[in-house]
Amino acid sequence: MADDSPIEQVRLTVPPTDDPTLQVLTIRTWLVGIPLCILQTVLVRIGIFRRQLISISSVCIDISLLMVGNLLAKVLPEKSVRMPGTRWNFSLNPGPFNIKEHVATSILVNSRASPGFLNISIAKIFYRREIQLWPAVLLVTSTQFLGFGFAGLFLKFLVDSPYMWWPSILPSISFYKSLWHQFKKAYKDEEQDVHARLMKQNYESVPQWWFYSMSLSMIGMAILFCEGFGGQIQLRYWELLLACAVVLLFLPLEGVLSASTGSGFGLDLLLEIIIGYLNPGKPLGNMAFRLYGSEAQQMAAGVIATFKLTHYMKVAPKIVFFIMFVGTTCSCFVDFGVAWWMLHSVNNICQPELLPIGSPWTCPSERATYISGVTWGLIGPSKIFYPEGMYSAVFIFALIGLVAPIPLWLLSHKYPEKKWITLVNFPIVFGVASAFSLGGLASYWSWFTVGLIFNYVIFHKYKKWWARYNYVLSAGLNVGSAFCIVLLSLSLQLFEDVYGVNWWGLDSDHCPLAKCPTVPGVVIQGCPMIK
Repeated sequence: MADDSPIEQVRLTVPPTDDPTLQVLTIRTWLVGIPLCILQTVLVRIGIFRRQLISISSVCIDISLLMVGNLLAKVLPEKSVRMPGTRWNFSLNPGPFNIKEHVATSILVNSRASPGFLNISIAKIFYRREIQLWPAVLLVTSTQFLGFGFAGLFLKFLVDSPYMWWPSILPSISFYKSLWHQFKKAYKDEEQDVHARLMKQNYESVPQWWFYSMSLSMIGMAILFCEGFGGQIQLRYWELLLACAVVLLFLPLEGVLSASTGSGFGLDLLLEIIIGYLNPGKPLGNMAFRLYGSEAQQMAAGVIATFKLTHYMKVAPKIVFFIMFVGTTCSCFVDFGVAWWMLHSVNNICQPELLPIGSPWTCPSERATYISGVTWGLIGPSKIFYPEGMYSAVFIFALIGLVAPIPLWLLSHKYPEKKWITLVNFPIVFGVASAFSLGGLASYWSWFTVGLIFNYVIFHKYKKWWARYNYVLSAGLNVGSAFCIVLLSLSLQLFEDVYGVNWWGLDSDHCPLAKCPTVPGVVIQGCPMIK
């Protein structure tokens, strides 16, 4: 397996080749990437404040980048430009728009902003606390880049290891393959899998001190925010450090799970419970603790996955770091500027009872986070669960989740010939089950059926077809779904109030009493009272 990956899906999807002569950072990268990064950030930020969220598929962006990049390669003159007063020069048109340039531009455009502004808007709207400009900048910046630094601590085994193959990024790689010619050079070595060997052979790795510096500086910035400015956010420095410790404890576990199965887990609920017990009665502190922890984990996981994607696509790690840093910085401050302006310019934003009828500025994300902060911060888990609450038995399921993998591990060692035992993964089972409450079971049956057909039946019986078309089909379905959603929203739902056929499947449970309270003594019209 030294000539290729030990993972069959990777061997069927990722070419074991590289062309280190392809240019990555060109003038086209910046001409296309920066404006589209700004545009997407503005659209997403406006959508967060609206009733209807705006989401732009990364596949749609990649297709647009390919068309624009090829257009610029045809129309830009082949002229070298020298920067005034320096020896640095660059070409306006360095040649055809290549696959590595495409990947780098995509990373730049798809850089996302931190949800840190949620805390600022919630504090202002629901708690009447005005967080001033500079502490707000510290909050957003530190939450944005803290996970970036943490990611570097685990790159060695979550990216370089051939067994950490990140199934979730293979559709993107297959998509790029379908648009570009195969690379031309191949190498052989007996020590590593081909992808790690080519990266080590052709490119320098990112120095660890870059990540350490970013982590320490962001922690310092976060501590300054917590302890300075009158403690506006109700979070102490030791609580911030505890959030970082929780992330560093669970990030390698979540990384291994995502890298080997394509399904990870979030820390939101765990973080809310921890700070809810430690610091009850402080909803802003609860939300800040959750923000620093969950955003650091998500950002770190995203950075690691991006490094793995570019590991397969053979893009220099230092260039990847630089592209992500520029894109994240751009997205962070554009998002902050737009959000700050809207929060102080739109009258009664996020207050539906004061808005005109039909106003879109209802802020569903802010309201959901506010309710979560009240539940876990103001009321606290001790009054809902243990020891004062009536739902203490729920914690039994935490114990079940903790011990459930152990019997399978023991059985897999006792019966190594039973390969199916190792395929049962309780973290994935529980993780998927936890999402049932959000969308019902209908979408999961289609997900299960499609996954079973393509990733089991076709993968085992028609490998050549699977290798060539499976992930391309996945990308195509994503694009088609996104296009249909936009088309239906603009043509019917936005202007004509046509939302689809009225059929029995729209009712998720067909039980008129499903929303009635179960607590004795509560009276609600249309519901029986439990005595």
